[in-house]
Amino acid sequence: MNILLVEDEPELSQIACETIEGMGHKVKVVAGVEDAIAALEDETQALDLMIADHRLPDGWGVALCLQCKVKFPQVRVAVVSGCLTDENIELLDEYKIPYWKKPVLYSTVMRELLGPPKLPPLPGSGN
Repeated sequence: MNILLVEDEPELSQIACETIEGMGHKVKVVAGVEDAIAALEDETQALDLMIADHRLPDGWGVALCLQCKVKFPQVRVAVVSGCLTDENIELLDEYKIPYWKKPVLYSTVMRELLGPPKLPPLPGSGN
């Protein structure tokens, strides 16, 4: 799965990237809304999922996710943030955008978004 991570804190983005890549996914990290939109518009990369922080240097992750749902409906979206307001949560719930409050493990976020990893069939099971 190709994932766009929108996170402006370098330490957090590094940990998240290592965790998600360790689960077998490819991750592109950007630090703001403008770079996220450019990555989404880049036709050379097929993105499957965008995970965005909410408070970003050039905008808001919730607004970015809402924009993404309209302009790039093939890309799933989620928010991971430590500063969501009740109004933000109402919007996320209304538009069925999954969210997690920091601190949270990105392995937990990925498991809850994608379900448990699919294991290969056992030898001799005929599958």
